[in-house]
Amino acid sequence: MDNAAESLSRNLELTFVHGSVWDKKVNFGPLYVGQSIRKVEHHLQQMLSCGGTLYTGGKEAARHKGPNFFTPTVVTGSKVKMQCMQEETFGPVAFLVPLETEQEAIRLANDTDVGLAAYFYTEDFSQLWRVSEALKVGMVGARVGLVSAAEMPSGGVRESGLGREGGIAARTISRYQSHHLWDLNEGASTHTRGFRNVEEQISLHTA
Repeated sequence: MDNAAESLSRNLELTFVHGSVWDKKVNFGPLYVGQSIRKVEHHLQQMLSCGGTLYTGGKEAARHKGPNFFTPTVVTGSKVKMQCMQEETFGPVAFLVPLETEQEAIRLANDTDVGLAAYFYTEDFSQLWRVSEALKVGMVGARVGLVSAAEMPSGGVRESGLGREGGIAARTISRYQSHHLWDLNEGASTHTRGFRNVEEQISLHTA
C-alpha cells in the first residue's frame, strides 16, 4: 500500500502545477465553489476519523493559494464503509483501500446505489474480462484513464440513471448497454454488451 501511495503522490507532484487559471503554466486550479470545498473536507475528515492516514496533501497545503484551492490528496486506510465509497467526492482526494482478493474488490466496488463508470488496471487479460463483466456500472475503463470514444454512448445504471447519450446505440430508446473501453497496448478497444430491454439490464446489474 505504501508503494502505491508513494507512486501516486510522486506522479501527482510531477504532473500538476497549481495556481491561478489565468496562468498558462497552471493545469490544476481551484474548485468551483466553497460548497465543493466543504464536501471534500467533510469526506477527508471522515476518512481520517475512520482510521485513514493522510499520506500527502490536504487543505492546509493549499490554503495560501486561496479559499477554494485543495491540493491533490492521498489517504491510505481502513475498509470501513464511508461516504466516499457511496457518493462522489468531486474533489482531488484518492482514498487507497487495501484489498486481498479480486472478489473483495468487486464486492466493494458494487456496494453502492450508483453506477456510472468504473476503472481498474490489470496485466492479466483473463482478469480484465472477469472484472469488466462483474462491475455493475454503465461504463468500464480497463487500463485507461478516461472512458471516451466517439462511437461509445455515455450513461449509467441504478441511481446513475437509465438511458444513453451519444453514439448510434443512444438513438434507440429500448436498447440499454454496458460499455467497456480497454487499452490492450496496441490501442484502445471498445467492447459493447447490449441488452434487449431495461428489465434485462436491471436484472443483470443487481443480481
